[in-house]
Amino acid sequence: MRKIISIIAAVLMVLALTACGNPSPAPADATDGGNNQENEVIDQGGEGLTPVFSATINETVLVDEKDVKITATELTYTGYSAELELLIENNSDRDLSFYAGTLGYSVNSVNHYMIADGYLGEDVDAGMQAKPSVSFSLDQLMMYGITDIADIGLGIEIKDGYDEYLITGPIEIPTSIADTYDYDKDTFREAMNSKALAKEYGFVIDYYSDDALFDESGIKILSSYVITNEDGEQGLLLEVINQSDKNQYAIAADSVLNGIDVSDYGDSEMVAPGKRAVLDITFDDLLDPSYLELLGIKEYSEYACTFEVATEDGTTLAGKDIQIVFGKTGAAESFSGETLYDANGFTIQNVGLVEDSSSYSDDLHLLLLVKNGTNQTVSVDNGFNDAYVNKMKTTVIMYSKTVKPGKTGLLDIELMENDLESNNLTLSDITEISLKLDVRDDNYMTVDEPEVKITY
Repeated sequence: MRKIISIIAAVLMVLALTACGNPSPAPADATDGGNNQENEVIDQGGEGLTPVFSATINETVLVDEKDVKITATELTYTGYSAELELLIENNSDRDLSFYAGTLGYSVNSVNHYMIADGYLGEDVDAGMQAKPSVSFSLDQLMMYGITDIADIGLGIEIKDGYDEYLITGPIEIPTSIADTYDYDKDTFREAMNSKALAKEYGFVIDYYSDDALFDESGIKILSSYVITNEDGEQGLLLEVINQSDKNQYAIAADSVLNGIDVSDYGDSEMVAPGKRAVLDITFDDLLDPSYLELLGIKEYSEYACTFEVATEDGTTLAGKDIQIVFGKTGAAESFSGETLYDANGFTIQNVGLVEDSSSYSDDLHLLLLVKNGTNQTVSVDNGFNDAYVNKMKTTVIMYSKTVKPGKTGLLDIELMENDLESNNLTLSDITEISLKLDVRDDNYMTVDEPEVKITY
């Protein structure tokens, strides 16, 4: 999944290195779509962020146990990255693998902001040593308002084959500016509200708010931004802080765009105690842009989700529905399509049949809307049933969709190209599709089995 903050940051550093000291252009406007009043953009004195990136470290022992010693030896810089140099000494009798910043374990941070960078993957044989470096992209740091490094937090996982050998929490590595750095300063918010950044680096702030939309179980939302980059891609950035004493996940689940529940997911970030993180939700990743016209959506105007806090093992501690309205009041479109099924509290409507938007697939997508008129949350999928296209059995892929009471969810049913080709079927050839769905409650018990038939 592409992150909108990464797309913007890809051009940020090159421009920042050439733009330092130049007069800033006129500010980009930010509006609070919740009340249709303008939110004032923080005045940064007309200057963009000036990268410094010169802090150094003293040699620091990070791990010294179970016959393993890891030392941070130096912090150096290239034109694009900060490189944390390590010395790994495997004095054990086992061949070990050393990891950091992976999908399975990532608690890295810079200046108390959780950072996706800092990948380490190094195999070191028994009795041997290695000198890997851990890299942090400077353009990514700049998007968090980080212009020099006061500290690096690094979490290291050590494995013996598939077995866990040793795992550390975030290990703090202070730099030469740590003692004078102001950790209370919200550098991310200052960077986002910088007039120079918004104009020079090609994004517009469509919405900004510092309302605490969520503040439970130690996780608090500090600020929220809807931004559009120069390619027209729009997304939501949620800045959060972990005020608890434990690692916790901040999760945006059950994403809703313009009143339609389009995805059971949004984004999630592990946040270490006392640290901040930015959840990055790109709307085009939640809803394929080629579906918008069929759904009657001219532009995105609101986003909603269930914001949750979970422990490291996935136990949910708190959850609350939040909503951000950033377009014109009433801009969310109401869809009215052919009703295919209306019984037992569920209404299913036909949205359309479209070709896959990717260039490497000839799959077709059958889009349906399901309205849940019951008082219970349900999940809807095809129950491992195939579809019948022009009465020919056709394999489908459909991910289960959760739909809450009173809400409407989008079902995306993918008709596989292999079966379509073997049956000599293209989009223009299709005259009929029939499919059986499975609706289940929270206990995974089937509560309805709608059968739908679409004719063309």
